[in-house]
Amino acid sequence: MATNNNDTNAVVARLGELGDFLQVYARGFAAANDAPAPPGPDAPKSMTKMAKRHRRRRAAKQEKKEKEKKEKKAKKAKKKKKEEEEEEEAEEKTEETEEEKAEKKTEEKEEEEEEAMEDAVVFTLTE
Repeated sequence: MATNNNDTNAVVARLGELGDFLQVYARGFAAANDAPAPPGPDAPKSMTKMAKRHRRRRAAKQEKKEKEKKEKKAKKAKKKKKEEEEEEEAEEKTEETEEEKAEKKTEEKEEEEEEAMEDAVVFTLTE
């Protein structure tokens, strides 16, 4: 039984070492990912405060990104709307000029017809 107890103690000691290694490894991994190590149950209060501060800062940064994204989207929509309005104004101007040209042509034709009628009347009167 004595050997069995020693084996058990050795296994427990080895598991303790393994646990310590895993904690160090987890902290190193968290540091590599630029995140604070997860505070354990026996961690000092400063670590939990640091973790909370980190979460708040990360949340603030995320909110700032979302706000900038919304502003950029709104700016893009405003620019698109302005371009559409300018395009509509340009189309209206071209339509107006086309209408004016058509009116001028009809007026010229009417004037020519009137002149032709006057010439015909004058021609018939002179004969």
